[in-house]
Amino acid sequence: MYEDEEYEEEPKIVSQTVATPTPQIVKPVMPANKLQQTLTRQEILSITMAEYNVTGEIAKYIKNKRAIIVNMEKLSDPEIQRALDYLSGVSFALDGTVELLTPKIYVMLPEHIKLNKE
Repeated sequence: MYEDEEYEEEPKIVSQTVATPTPQIVKPVMPANKLQQTLTRQEILSITMAEYNVTGEIAKYIKNKRAIIVNMEKLSDPEIQRALDYLSGVSFALDGTVELLTPKIYVMLPEHIKLNKE
């Protein structure tokens, strides 16, 4: 470089970037002993329907995501069909299942419980 040459210095550009944290989904971890208590507290209600009008009470149990065995042997065939239509509708709306155990005895299961037929 020559002494008589002048040059302009380019301005220094300093850019600032703000670090934004990446959101993370945090799932609560259930302690093993609490999980074991939860698993052992699962109960299956078994009810024998003496009349159709208890169907609403059974539906409430299904809505609470509980497993229930329903014996419909004391109902007439038309009552069985009505009760089964009603209860299977509730079960399916909640992603549950309805399984026939024996003629006129059904089990309604929430989505988190599967029946192992062996």
